Amino acid sequence: MIHPSHGPEARTAWWALSLLALGLVLALWLPAPQMARGLAQYVPLHTTLEVFSISVAVLVFAVGWSSQRYRPSEAALWASTAFLGVGLLDLLHTLSYAGMPDFVTPSGPEKAINFWFAARALAALALLAAAGLSWRRVPRLPRWVALTSVLGLVGVGHVFLWTPDWMPRTFIPGQGLTPFKLAVEYALIAAYLLAALLLLWRLRQPREFNAGGLLMAAAAMAMSEFFFTRYADVTDLYNLLGHVYKIVAYAFLYWALFVETLQRPYQALRASQAQLQGTLSALPDLLFEMDVAGNYQAIHAGPKEALLADTRALVGRNVRDVMPEAAARTCLQALAEAHREGQSRGARLTLGGIGRCQTGCSGHVNCEVWLLHGFASDHSKGRTCQRQFH
Repeated sequence: MIHPSHGPEARTAWWALSLLALGLVLALWLPAPQMARGLAQYVPLHTTLEVFSISVAVLVFAVGWSSQRYRPSEAALWASTAFLGVGLLDLLHTLSYAGMPDFVTPSGPEKAINFWFAARALAALALLAAAGLSWRRVPRLPRWVALTSVLGLVGVGHVFLWTPDWMPRTFIPGQGLTPFKLAVEYALIAAYLLAALLLLWRLRQPREFNAGGLLMAAAAMAMSEFFFTRYADVTDLYNLLGHVYKIVAYAFLYWALFVETLQRPYQALRASQAQLQGTLSALPDLLFEMDVAGNYQAIHAGPKEALLADTRALVGRNVRDVMPEAAARTCLQALAEAHREGQSRGARLTLGGIGRCQTGCSGHVNCEVWLLHGFASDHSKGRTCQRQFH
């Protein structure tokens, strides 16, 4: 049972998951011997795909890292910082790919595969952190600790540049993938599926983050790794599909973090503004918003009969233009006090006297205005003269 708060995001994830699963099943029906002979000019295509995924990984880090100043989150910090390391390791994988110029040491399939394993393992840890850590808890360690830890892991990964023989063989030209390579790939698939199950469990709870988007990213990465257990050549169709599914996974990852760290705060702000506007419109009294200089910024007049003049004609004008000098001076003093101390204790203005107003009423006209917190609240006596004053 999915919690209702995940509704739209969960539905999007299920539809996308179904389409990707269908694509995987169709790919398994392809005539592998004929389609696995290698694609011409695959190195430029591989570089293009990897550059896209590296860019998304860096954007994920930038969004998650920058949002910590305004919306700290333990899960977002570790997940986004880890993907900075994933992007750097993907860059090393790209530079080490067979057919690329020598990068410190000669490039080749196994060198690239070793960096691929390191990047995918760090991505799995990032998704597990996103699924298991709290998105509402403030990080217990400074941001630089997470950044230093990830960069340290990337630095250790550079050992593959000089000591590729430390790792067992992963690919033998003419024979294909080794049992060690397949075992690591299945271990990565298991890690991604574990993250997906944790995220599925989080979908049953009230929403803390975009669990549907991260679930889709974890599932797509698991499917991507499955393709890398099938290829017979580093340039065949299964290798290409594995990279395509990886890009799809990164796109869902970016969507999940972008929505959570950037879009949703703005959505909450708009909802709060709409609620505040509804509250102000329902108030029986008039409410004037003014800056410290006495300029009218906004007018909240609930009842239509509260003002005779159009409110738009008053916005932008100064209090000196619509009040006598003494009253305007008192108003400005209250505004200055509110600006200086955060509030004004109030000032009372009495306008009018004994006589006949322009609307035809006669007798005592006593319009009292109270100023508090930079807003003007009217408590006039005499409805007709209240209209005339405003």
